Amino acid sequence: MTGDWPAWVGSYDEDAHRRHEEELARERAELAHKNRPILAERLGYPPESVAACEALEDEFPGWTVAYLHENKVPGFAYPAGYHAWRRGRPFGGPARLHGATPEELRGILLVRNGDDG
Repeated sequence: MTGDWPAWVGSYDEDAHRRHEEELARERAELAHKNRPILAERLGYPPESVAACEALEDEFPGWTVAYLHENKVPGFAYPAGYHAWRRGRPFGGPARLHGATPEELRGILLVRNGDDG
């Protein structure tokens, strides 16, 4: 192939990359926000769970909060209720917090919010 390469080939604009990643993160968050009520309805979560999760995420911006049904699968089991994990961390794992009610989870988050868990 002959001819000149476009100016962007072989270059890397760190600021442009960062802006692109930030835009993707905003789009993902917006899509998740729009899908949350649909998923809650289809999965049979309590009607108040969407508002409760969003309120907790607003109060504790570094955390992702979700209502989950009980999971009895060995090695992956967890109780039904409200679960939270640090944004940017995998969904499961030892860092996930649980409260049977939004109020219970809020109390746990008040204690844990300052640590790196």
